[in-house]
Amino acid sequence: MKNSSPDYALILMALGGLESIADIEPFLRRIMKKRPPTEAQISEIKERYQLIGGKSPLNEITKAQAEMLQARFDKEDIRVKVFTAFRFSPPYIADTLSAISALGIENVLAFNIAPQRSEMMICQYREEIDIALADMVYPPRFSFINGYYSNENFLKGMAENVKKAMANIDGGKTTIIFTAHSVPVRQEDKTDEYEKQLRETVEGILKYTGEINHLFGYQSKGFSQGDWLEPSVETVIETLADKDIKNVLFVSVGFVSDNLEILYDIDICYRKLVEDMGLKFYRSESLNKNSKLIEAIYETSRERFKI
Repeated sequence: MKNSSPDYALILMALGGLESIADIEPFLRRIMKKRPPTEAQISEIKERYQLIGGKSPLNEITKAQAEMLQARFDKEDIRVKVFTAFRFSPPYIADTLSAISALGIENVLAFNIAPQRSEMMICQYREEIDIALADMVYPPRFSFINGYYSNENFLKGMAENVKKAMANIDGGKTTIIFTAHSVPVRQEDKTDEYEKQLRETVEGILKYTGEINHLFGYQSKGFSQGDWLEPSVETVIETLADKDIKNVLFVSVGFVSDNLEILYDIDICYRKLVEDMGLKFYRSESLNKNSKLIEAIYETSRERFKI
């Protein structure tokens, strides 16, 4: 009798977000590992989540993306089962891999939802995956997507949202601040192509929008000490003083889904900084459940699966 299980499993992976305020302390403990969060850190994150409605939409958006992607594979009758997994909130990576193993699927592709590849972040995902696989009697064959920042559907979807946002701006000179998550600068990261891929992402978007006055800044620096990629968004905003600019449009090229870093860092913190300078704040919509994002993931996955 022919095996009825899917031929492949695709895991959409993200860091994950809080489902409720009550989850803050265990969530931070998973992030900070051996360094337990201080009361001040817990209080700070609690306040941020309260300001965005008490939870992150990231998990729900990722699950919806997985459902759309599953429908796309089913439409072509391709035997791929799509899963989600998060590093810091359920379903955790180990639990998702156990579910895949129980179905007897032998080929697994991990797809980090971030378009660009940060070597540091990839290594952290790989560590958790390796730990989970080591506990399995018959672990599946595993491979990792290295990013989809150059995919034309991704770039077109981003460009369409930028043009939509620009169309709503009420006159005056506008500058775009493209943003992505900062990561720690370390000696072993010399070969990391993260910064190069971010530059190419911006260039790819501008290919479809036409040239627009723009800057780039890194956002959402974490709790760990040491140097992080610069310039920070805050520093970039400061450079706008005394310039003939009326509007500032924020475009996140590193986050494709709404999360704390979008809804708090950009929509609240950076908005205040911009408006305190007498400028108007705008933000391009996140791709979220945009069909072009789903098509970008679908195309990249098929290419890697060779199906």
